[in-house]
Amino acid sequence: MLQTERFTLSSGLPVYVLTQPHLHALRLDFFLRDGSRWESPSTSGLAHFAEHLLFTGNALIPSKREIALALADVGGAANGETSAEVTSYYLMTRPSHLARALELFGAMVCRPRFDSVELEAEKRIVLAEIGEELRKGSVEELLWPDHPLSYYVSGRPDNVRHFTRDLVVDHYRSFYVPDNAVLTVTGPVFAGDVRPLVESSFSALGGTFTAQALPATDVSMAAQPARFSTVADMPSFSLSLGFRLNRPGLRQQAVLSLLNTILGASDTSRLFLGVREERGLVYTVDSMLTLWTDVGSLEVELNASRRRLRPALTAVLQEIGRLIAEEVPARELARAKEWQVASLEGLLDEPGSLARRIALEELFHDMPSLPEAIRLTETVTAGEVRAAAEAVLRPDQGRLFVQGPALDAGERADIRAILRQYARGT
Repeated sequence: MLQTERFTLSSGLPVYVLTQPHLHALRLDFFLRDGSRWESPSTSGLAHFAEHLLFTGNALIPSKREIALALADVGGAANGETSAEVTSYYLMTRPSHLARALELFGAMVCRPRFDSVELEAEKRIVLAEIGEELRKGSVEELLWPDHPLSYYVSGRPDNVRHFTRDLVVDHYRSFYVPDNAVLTVTGPVFAGDVRPLVESSFSALGGTFTAQALPATDVSMAAQPARFSTVADMPSFSLSLGFRLNRPGLRQQAVLSLLNTILGASDTSRLFLGVREERGLVYTVDSMLTLWTDVGSLEVELNASRRRLRPALTAVLQEIGRLIAEEVPARELARAKEWQVASLEGLLDEPGSLARRIALEELFHDMPSLPEAIRLTETVTAGEVRAAAEAVLRPDQGRLFVQGPALDAGERADIRAILRQYARGT
């Protein structure tokens, strides 16, 4: 059974203690609003670089090697992640090491050294990561061209090479502040034991969040409906078909989540069963719903061979067209609801996912609570799903990013023609 208690430290940092007596591990998570969303062309990658540097030394433990050894002493593991709007860190260990884990985690998050030597060494690691990310490309570059939502989270090589300690410190002081973050503690522990330890370990955080993200609602999409990226050594083609949307209200979030489940997010989705299992046109296919502060996207991703590339895209667009033209049958909608509710309830068994959900509710204030999300899901109608499909999956609003071996002019023209045919509704 989950017991949740929220309290606020004297600094203003909100803390959630998620007591789950059946767990055998202790998990600490620290989330903050930070990422590429707040960056400019010259600072792209700065949030991700700062995240890396928090693991290179702090006032308690001065080096990356010693941090690793200190974590090993308590059987611990730690890592971080940066996305467009959220940066997060976690530490997992045994519950008996609660005090030491909070001490280590607090020093890492609240008192980093940003040593100049470590900073230069970490650049080489980040530059290696960027090489992989640049290779991937992104449909976001078509949905939000020249906007921070289209930036690579790891940044550009020239940016990283020129990042200075002063720039990183200024970024840290702007974003790592109590009213821009949330700490969660999950495991067989209780708030009464956690609170004094957290108060001590996280007392160094201070300041007020004032950074403003560039709005995305009025950004024009790229004029061309498709873009092609050649990667000669890829064995197949990767396609990303994206549709933009504005940030929905609470009920519409549940509707869109069900639409996503029916389209491609489950093993009984239309894309998985129809395009992959029944017709064998793709290696993989799925869809994902992503929501940011003011906008979002619904994207379909698939992998196909050259021979099946065009029929696979045609089949995907046909399935999308059916969702627009016809209401989902009652049995299919009921099945999708069961899958969606099971996924939501499953968060209670996944400490990291549960912590993230609660933190996002705290930071962005426009997500339903877990019980409310389940209730809303159970009451969505087939008419609402069809209306959402009509509004979001509009034929003229799709943007396609294709990556793989070189395509000749005729093959590219064929793909563009398939998109035009879908846009005309024929």
